[in-house]
Amino acid sequence: MKRFFRCAAVAMAASVVLAPASAHALTKDDILEMARAGLSPSIIVETTRLSGEKFKFTPAELAELRGAGIGDDAIREMTGGPIIKAPAGGAAAGAAKPAGPQDQARRAAEEFRREEEARKAEEARRASEVRRVEAERLRKEAARLRAEAAEMALTAKQAELQAEARKSEIDRALREAFEKLDRGDHADAAVRFRKFLRGGLVPPNSFRYVEGEYGLGESLFRGGFEVGSIPHFVEVLRRGPVTRRFGPALLRLGEATARIVYDHPIFELLATFDVGPLPLDVRDEHAFFLGQFYVRFADRERARASFDRVSPASGRYAAARYHLGILDVGDSAFKTAVARFEESARAARSDDLRDLAYMALARIAHENEAWGGATFYYGKVGRRSPRAAQARYELLWTSFMKQDWSRAIGLVHALDSPFYSDAFLPDLRVLEATVYVNLCRFKEARAVAAEARTRLDPVREQLRKFLRPRDSIDAYYRALEKETLPAQVHWALDRDLEYVALRETVRRVEAEQALLRKAGRAELVEELAPAYKERRALLLELAGLSARRALRDLLGQVQEMQLRTAEVLFEVELAEKERLLDETMRLAQGKDEAGEAKRPARESVTPAVAKNDQPWPFEGEYWEDELDAYRSGLSESCGQ
Repeated sequence: MKRFFRCAAVAMAASVVLAPASAHALTKDDILEMARAGLSPSIIVETTRLSGEKFKFTPAELAELRGAGIGDDAIREMTGGPIIKAPAGGAAAGAAKPAGPQDQARRAAEEFRREEEARKAEEARRASEVRRVEAERLRKEAARLRAEAAEMALTAKQAELQAEARKSEIDRALREAFEKLDRGDHADAAVRFRKFLRGGLVPPNSFRYVEGEYGLGESLFRGGFEVGSIPHFVEVLRRGPVTRRFGPALLRLGEATARIVYDHPIFELLATFDVGPLPLDVRDEHAFFLGQFYVRFADRERARASFDRVSPASGRYAAARYHLGILDVGDSAFKTAVARFEESARAARSDDLRDLAYMALARIAHENEAWGGATFYYGKVGRRSPRAAQARYELLWTSFMKQDWSRAIGLVHALDSPFYSDAFLPDLRVLEATVYVNLCRFKEARAVAAEARTRLDPVREQLRKFLRPRDSIDAYYRALEKETLPAQVHWALDRDLEYVALRETVRRVEAEQALLRKAGRAELVEELAPAYKERRALLLELAGLSARRALRDLLGQVQEMQLRTAEVLFEVELAEKERLLDETMRLAQGKDEAGEAKRPARESVTPAVAKNDQPWPFEGEYWEDELDAYRSGLSESCGQ
C-alpha cells in the first residue's frame, strides 16, 4: 500500500502566497467530528492550533472528547484556559451520534489554499492596476516632454545666436571644465560645469548648454554620484538623437539603471526616436532599454519586438534572449523558449545569467515531465553558485515526481549540509516526510514531520511579530537592520528580485549622500542634497512596502507547510491503521508471513560511484564534490 500527495510540483515550488488573518474557520463541531472519526489527539490539537481559535466545550462535549481518548492537556490546549471537570456518570445523555470518518485536517488545508488563491488573484489585480496607472502617467509626462522638445527646437536657433555672441568665453569655460574631467578631477569638473550651466553664461537649450549637461552628468558619474548623474543624462536624451551626446548619454543611463531603480517618462519618449543612423551599440542599448520598460508595464508585444532587435554583438544579447524566453514561456511556446534560453546560456558573459538560463531550461523540462532533461540542466548550475541551493531543491522535486526515492533522500541530505545552512526551503522536511510515506516508513515520516514543526514554529512566530502594524510603511525596511530575524529569512529576502533592487538602490543613495558630505564642496551639496533627500524618502517607502509584501509571502509559505505537516501526520495515521487492518485480516484468513512488510533497514546515505568502484557510507563529514552524488540505501517497507 502506497500513499503520497499528488500535488503540482512546479506550482508549489514557485508559488508565493500571502498570510491571511485566519487560516480557516474551524468550528467546535469539526473538532468533535475529528474525535468521533478516531483521529489521534496530536492531529486534532495541531489542526486547532493552526486555526488560531479557542473553544468552550459543554460538560457533555468534554465527556465525549475524553471518551475518544483526548486528555485534559490536549483539551486545555484547545480551550486556552481551565477546563470543566467531567460530570459524574460519564457522558451526558443526548450526546451526538458518532459521525462517519472526516478528513478535517485536509479540508482545513484546502480552505486555506482557496483563501490564498483568492488573495493572490486580488494582489495580481491590484498590481496590474498600479502598472496601468503608472504607465498612463508616464505616457502623459512623455507627451509633455515631446511638446517641450518641439518648443525647444523652435527656440534652439535663437539660443545659438545668443551663444555665438559670447562664443569665445563660453567655449573657453566649457573646454576648461572638460580638461578637468579628462584629468580625473571629477569634483572640480562638476563644480565648473554647474557654474557654467547655472551662472547665466550660456543660453539654455543651446548646443553648448547640452554639452554642459552631459559634462556635469559625466563628472558626477565618474566621481561616484551615479544617482545624481541620471537627471543630467536625461536632459541630454530628451533633446533627441540629433544631439551629439545622445549615444554616450544613453549608454551611461543604461549602466546606471542596471544597478539603480529609476522610472522616468524618458523611457516612453525614447520609443518615439529614430535611432537608425546611430552606432550599433547605441541602437542595441536603446532596444534593450525599451524592452525592459515594456516588460515592466506588461506590453508583451512591444517588449518582444524590442528585445528581438538587440544584436548578437551586444553585451545585452544574452539578457535579451533570456527575456524573450520568459515571454515565450508566458505564451506556452516552450519549444521556442528552449531555443531562446539555450542561446542565452551560450552567449552569457556572467555565471549568474548562465545559471538563470539553465534553471529556466530545467523548469521547462520539469513542466513537460522530461525528468532526464530537468536533471541534466539542474546539474549544470555550479555548486558555488548563489542559486545552487534553489537548483538542488528543484532537482529534489524532479526526483520526487519521477519517484526516484533514493536520489530524493540523497538531495535532502545534501541540502542539510553546512554549505546550504542559510537556505530557507519551508517544504523541504514535508517533502522528505512524504517520501518516507511512499516507502511505508511511517516512523521516519512521523519523526521528520515533527522536525518540520519544530523548525517552522519559531520562524512563524518571529515573522508574525515582525509584521505587526507599524507607524509607517518605511518602518518595515528600517526594522530589518535593527530587529532579529533568522538568517534563513534574510536568505529568502535576498532572492526576492523586487526587494533586492530597491534595497540596493537605497544603499547606493545613502552611500552617495555620505560621499557628498565627505567631499565638502558646497556647490555640489547645493546641487545634489535636496534631490538625494527626496529620492531616499521615496525609496525607503517603496523598500518597506516590498519588504512587508515579501515577508507576508514567506509567512504564507510557512503556514502552508504547517498545514501540509498536519496532512502528512494524518496520512501516516491512516496508513498505519490500514496496515494494521490488512495484517489482522491476513491472520484471520490463516495466511503465513509471506505478505508481511519488510523490516525497516537502518537509514544509510552513500555517494554514488562508478560501476567498478566501491560505494561508502556517510561518515559525518560533508565534502563539496560529493553533494550531488548522495543516494539513500533505504528500502521500501510496503510489502505486498
